[in-house]
Amino acid sequence: MKKIFIILFFISLNLCFSQIEIDKYRTEIGNLDSDIKFVNYWNQLLEIDQNILVNTKDHKKADSISSSLMVRTALLFEIHGDKIYKPTIYLPILNLSHNEIGESSVVFWPIIEKCAKVGGIIEIFGGVFPAYEIECVSLDFYNYSLFEEKNKEKYTELREKLNQLKTNNVVTALIESYNYQMQLFTLKEKNSIGKWTLQSFKNEILDGSFEFVKMSDNNIYIKQNNKIQKLIMLKKHKGVKIFKIENEPFGWNYELLKNGTLFLKDDKNEVLIQYTKAQI
Repeated sequence: MKKIFIILFFISLNLCFSQIEIDKYRTEIGNLDSDIKFVNYWNQLLEIDQNILVNTKDHKKADSISSSLMVRTALLFEIHGDKIYKPTIYLPILNLSHNEIGESSVVFWPIIEKCAKVGGIIEIFGGVFPAYEIECVSLDFYNYSLFEEKNKEKYTELREKLNQLKTNNVVTALIESYNYQMQLFTLKEKNSIGKWTLQSFKNEILDGSFEFVKMSDNNIYIKQNNKIQKLIMLKKHKGVKIFKIENEPFGWNYELLKNGTLFLKDDKNEVLIQYTKAQI
């Protein structure tokens, strides 16, 4: 039965992977009326995550699968209440970690907090909560890793920032975030402003690079892994430009000097990373 479900989902996805079938999902989730049906549905979504999403290389299609899974998880809570979640279920954590749309991670955060109230697997998944989950958000926005962060208060501080960002309706916000990401895929690159090597830790350079680029809408974006995020210029003064990523939750920013040196700084103006310039 699970294999049939996955095959039908995959066929549907290939026919129209750019749309989230919200009415269909509301109906099928609304029809769940027993514990065994709830368990089976959670397992079906987990199968899609593990057997389809993690093996999908196309970014646009992966965003579609990931967003549809997040929407269905949110609908389970919206339609059936918090009782739908049990301590052994870890799909919402995977929803967060396998998502690559930064804003979707932020608007999905209330679901993570609901899971944390119940406890169970989320308390130890990838480390003590909320270390792993905060890491997912920081990677989505800044490709910055908080792995083995020594200051444990940092996680509490960043969690509070996420909880201060109110989401009126998680499902609606997820769909809006996904649709916006699809719009970004339609933009064309005009020119590169600067290019730097990838770096997720202060003292460890990774393979690959990222760029600041001007796109066809004349806005500046950060481009990495064939995806873009819009940059908002906060300040321009004496050869220094300060940018933040649109809708980022932590108050971090990029500081670009006239000579091409680029820093990632936190909300206390402390340097998290000084990037190394790469060849354009």
